[in-house]
Amino acid sequence: MPGTPLTHNPLNGVEGRHGADLTPEDLEPPVAEALGRAQGRQDLPDEPWLSRTFLRDYSGSRPARWSLLEDDRAWAQPLVRGHFGPATRAGLVSLRLTRAYLRGLRDARWAAEAEVLARVLGR
Repeated sequence: MPGTPLTHNPLNGVEGRHGADLTPEDLEPPVAEALGRAQGRQDLPDEPWLSRTFLRDYSGSRPARWSLLEDDRAWAQPLVRGHFGPATRAGLVSLRLTRAYLRGLRDARWAAEAEVLARVLGR
């Protein structure tokens, strides 16, 4: 529950770098793959400190200039050009174009699962 202080954090005492001390090498596969799978799980433990909708909430809370995805001048900037190739650009444009559709699929699946659960519990 948001705002609830932690009485016990199971991550206390975990050795290694974390937070701002992490380097890109710390997140190379298989670590990045494991993090992605864990964040997408539907059967997460019921812990008050564990995020459920962070990425959706965070990404929707920040203003974005979506027109920059189609702006060749933005992609030609040295920092962008040096780190994001044409395939990344195409993928981001595609993701942006299908964002509402993908959200709808997820919401529809959750609604269907809730309906099934309501039927089972209602018997």
